[in-house]
Amino acid sequence: MSVVASTTVEVLYEVDATELKAEDRRKRVVRSILVVAFQIAFILVLVLFLELLALVVFLVAMYTFLPNAIVPTPSRYKLTSQGVVLDERVMFPLKRGHRLRPNEGRKFVSVLHRWKGEVLRLYTPEPKRVITILDQLIPKPK
Repeated sequence: MSVVASTTVEVLYEVDATELKAEDRRKRVVRSILVVAFQIAFILVLVLFLELLALVVFLVAMYTFLPNAIVPTPSRYKLTSQGVVLDERVMFPLKRGHRLRPNEGRKFVSVLHRWKGEVLRLYTPEPKRVITILDQLIPKPK
């Protein structure tokens, strides 16, 4: 993520999803608790078999394929031609390999990394529209 420069960019979609985010808070918290519990169990198993080397293996795993315990979930965001602007100040650039998964029932779109899983959750009353816009912003392989 990078700080947004003061240049003008085309805003393709903008939403304040504070209410949608608040309605789904309990499920986000439960997910975070389960991920942390999994990570603790994982490191305990590593320590059992690898002892001190377990810390190194865990850190490498955490930065490469273990899911994030807390997924960035902005209350307000803009979809621009350069990426997603989170809470008016941070740019989340979409990269080749990011995938999208809508959740119509809970009204959000997940941006997924190939190995780490969900890296960004965008609540919206229009998941299909957001998927269409984001799909156009993700660089395609040549």
